[in-house]
Amino acid sequence: MTVGNESGPDLVVTLRDGSDHVVVLEAGTDAAHALDEVTAGRSQLLRGWVTVHATTGSTRAVVRGDEIVRLRLVDRRL
Repeated sequence: MTVGNESGPDLVVTLRDGSDHVVVLEAGTDAAHALDEVTAGRSQLLRGWVTVHATTGSTRAVVRGDEIVRLRLVDRRL
C-alpha cells in the first residue's frame, strides 16, 4: 500500500471531528478513479474500516467508514 498517489491528487476524507486524512490506497490505484467508484456506489472502499495516513506520529491509522462526512480529491503537489 501507499499513502496517496505520487503522480496525481490524493483522496482525502474529512471525519466527523473535522480532521482531514489521506486514504491509503493500494499501489497503482488512481485516487480520481477510486472517488468515481465510491460516488457511483460501486466500491466497498469506505464501508467498514478505512486505512488513512495519520496526522500525528504514526504513519497509518484506521477509521470507521461511517465517521467519514466528506470525500474529495486534493492535489498536494501544488
